[in-house]
Amino acid sequence: MRQRIILFCALFCLTSSLAMAGNPDSIWFAGQYIKIGTPKAKIFSKLVADYKLSKVGDIDQWGISTNSQPSRVLGIIAFENEKVSFINKSWGSFDESSTEPFQTLFRALSSLSEEGHTVAILQTTESKDPQGSIKEVRLHFGNKYFSITIHDLKDHENGVGFSEVLQK
Repeated sequence: MRQRIILFCALFCLTSSLAMAGNPDSIWFAGQYIKIGTPKAKIFSKLVADYKLSKVGDIDQWGISTNSQPSRVLGIIAFENEKVSFINKSWGSFDESSTEPFQTLFRALSSLSEEGHTVAILQTTESKDPQGSIKEVRLHFGNKYFSITIHDLKDHENGVGFSEVLQK
């Protein structure tokens, strides 16, 4: 159950991040859309007002976390010549006992990459009815796709399935 929840959260974060950004040149970070090259003056005052900032290293780089207790790390932002040069948004981390679904995901995607499938079309679907829900993330590579399916059904065994499908 825990692994299924963790995997769902990770997939939700991945797919919602792509959907929310709408633009591959921006990222929703610390309550605002930020692009590489955004002037530091435009965003830094909001960051200082709403979040805890900690200088990281000798360059103009800042760790950002929530002010709440316990604090949650949001990521890192760096500036070069007073403009955004780097953003690392944290979606969370998981303990060692939770890594198996991610190991499986990595092996499957690595296999596709080794076969030369490096550009994918992302598709997500969800079906709900009184019996529960089925959520699926598909990464399409031509006639092949990799599927991650999350089953949450009443009176059935719930779980997460990984599969690779080749179809006509």
